[in-house]
Amino acid sequence: MRPCIAILTLLSAAILAGCQRQQELCFDHDRHERIPMDVEFDWSEHPEANPATMSLYLFPEDGRPSIRYEFNGRDGGRILVPAGRYTAIALNSDTEEILVEESDRLETFRVRLRDAYELQGLSMRAAEVPRAPGAEGERMVCAPTKLWRVRSDGLFADEGTEEVKKFRMCPTEAICHYTVRIDSVENIGGVASVSATLSGMAGGMLLHDGTLTDETVTIPFEIASDGEASLSGSWMTLGHCGHSRWRTDIDPSTTKHIFTVYAILADGSRWYHNYTVTDQVHDSDPDKCDIVLDRLSLPKAMSGGGFDISVGEWQTVTQLIPM
Repeated sequence: MRPCIAILTLLSAAILAGCQRQQELCFDHDRHERIPMDVEFDWSEHPEANPATMSLYLFPEDGRPSIRYEFNGRDGGRILVPAGRYTAIALNSDTEEILVEESDRLETFRVRLRDAYELQGLSMRAAEVPRAPGAEGERMVCAPTKLWRVRSDGLFADEGTEEVKKFRMCPTEAICHYTVRIDSVENIGGVASVSATLSGMAGGMLLHDGTLTDETVTIPFEIASDGEASLSGSWMTLGHCGHSRWRTDIDPSTTKHIFTVYAILADGSRWYHNYTVTDQVHDSDPDKCDIVLDRLSLPKAMSGGGFDISVGEWQTVTQLIPM
């Protein structure tokens, strides 16, 4: 019986010692006083915005790792902040297409577009379609659906204050709107499904200044037929080849932008065509790009051919396109 009592005594002492050590570490980690602060997101510039969640990152000026706060809805709320001075960056966190990376440090904090595995409109794996010339090595990524971002500098959380500090941030849209229209599409009635991609786009963004990352990617998106003679579609991007709305001093690089349209006809045959749209992309407004193309001569679908997505290889639509 005595050996059992001795063992229990030793175990109890070890547990108490562990608890005491954990408490000491906790007090050391939280040595800064926590200051209450009310964060308000002001959507006066974008009243239609309705993100499901918002993330706030505070970057201490003394070099400590960032602190993240999460808010349900778009309005904000009360947080407890260790005393200090911060740079604050907020963005919506309800997008599946956007990955947040390197969030510990202000200069490396960025978002990156997630890989895409399927082409909208074709229900086909992205790896199965021909790639635009010169973009064979680019990642195929999901188009962002929405992204709002805001940065505020010189945020103070003062020790010893009893007044709750109010902090207002005004997010702005951090994506670009793209549209495309192809007129004079021949034999459009024989199209069973259609999709498209655009190459040479930005794969990520540094959040502290809005600079786009160097990686170029290809973005797939869905386009639709009007049933008469045109195809059209719209999608969003982060921008192209280092040129962003916040850094207008950066000239577009020599990256080419190729718009590729993919069509599967009712007989199961597969056709694609590449358009060089570099000038239209580079000459567009940073916030909005409208690509307009003329003529796409698709072959007639063979009568009596049943639609079979597994039939046939991809064939090129060869034609001279006046730009």
